Amino acid sequence: MKLPGGKIRIAAVAIWAVIVVAKAMPTAAQRQGPTLPPAPAPVPSGVLKWKFRETSAPALGSDGTLYVGQGSVDDDGNPLPGKICAFNPDGTTKWTFEIAGQIFTPVIGGDGTIYAGSANYSVTTRSSSGGDLYAINPKGLQKWKFAVDPVQSTPVIGPDGTIYVSDITLYAVSPSGRKKWSLEGMTEPTIGSDGTIYTRSGSGLLYAVSPKGKERWKFQVPTDDTNGVIDPSEVAIGADGTIYAAFGDHNLYALNPNGTQKWKFGTGDEMFSPPVVGPDGTIYISSGDLYAINPNGIKKWVFSSPVGISASPAIGADGVIYIGDNDAGAATLHALNPAGREMWKFITGGTAHGVGFPVSTPVIGVDGTVYWVGSWDGILYAIRPPTGAASAPTPERRR
Repeated sequence: MKLPGGKIRIAAVAIWAVIVVAKAMPTAAQRQGPTLPPAPAPVPSGVLKWKFRETSAPALGSDGTLYVGQGSVDDDGNPLPGKICAFNPDGTTKWTFEIAGQIFTPVIGGDGTIYAGSANYSVTTRSSSGGDLYAINPKGLQKWKFAVDPVQSTPVIGPDGTIYVSDITLYAVSPSGRKKWSLEGMTEPTIGSDGTIYTRSGSGLLYAVSPKGKERWKFQVPTDDTNGVIDPSEVAIGADGTIYAAFGDHNLYALNPNGTQKWKFGTGDEMFSPPVVGPDGTIYISSGDLYAINPNGIKKWVFSSPVGISASPAIGADGVIYIGDNDAGAATLHALNPAGREMWKFITGGTAHGVGFPVSTPVIGVDGTVYWVGSWDGILYAIRPPTGAASAPTPERRR
């Protein structure tokens, strides 16, 4: 049966249906989905130059010689007598010096003398019974040694050449190896450019001491109701004389040279290692993550770590920051630009110390090589930055 105009109505319906279907069908571009931003480029990897087993954190001489403390254990895990090793920049051994005790990271004097503290460990009692401060010339020969309490930290050197070493008593020792003075209950000194010694006590106090061993001032934050006494870490000193100290109340304090407080910055987490001041005055502190703080106490940026960062970073003269953590289950060295962005990284085969057990702070050679001990296995890695990512030597740290 034909209806007048039916064909016209059918044609109109057919045309409308085709239009609807055409609009409903996705285009090829629509089928591919929205355009996504490009995936971030993989972080370049540093290049291994060489490695050496079982060492302390390194110290670097002005001629590029690398000095480390080396130790080992017997079949029962008891420490054996250690030694100081001097390496050429290519990783070959220059000389070794045996020490009757455990040895820790040495420090280099202005005349090239190597100073290192030791702890005489008793296998029977599994405890330290005294120690020595050694002075060794650049050829690996002993100049003198000075008997002290067990030394389990790096000595520091004052502007006049005085060597300060401590574990439970702070000793001031002349360059000739004679005792100048001592203070009981003081640990881990840091030396200002004017010779002031900043040291801490077991009662949670930070002291400023004159080069003659006399107290100038002391600073203490309120005690914590949960944790009791709040101990400070070693300090860092800015170019303007500001003293930066991390205390156990999860705050970084900035103090004036007279010991009064300028500001404090809270991270909400423990700070196991001392702060570091960069060439531009930025303060860096590890507290689970790495914090960069402006000299006025305002946060600059944070570099987050999924497993936690506890060691102090090293800062190159060009502002590049080097920090280690346990990324992806392996000890990893990260190189960050001054804005906090990762430039490159190097993954070792070992497991890093966890939070509360700081890995060592890297050391940067004059040729840009980064030296780092970041794993439980104690391997010292010499790492070259990838092509195009230069490193500048580590500025001298005020200690």
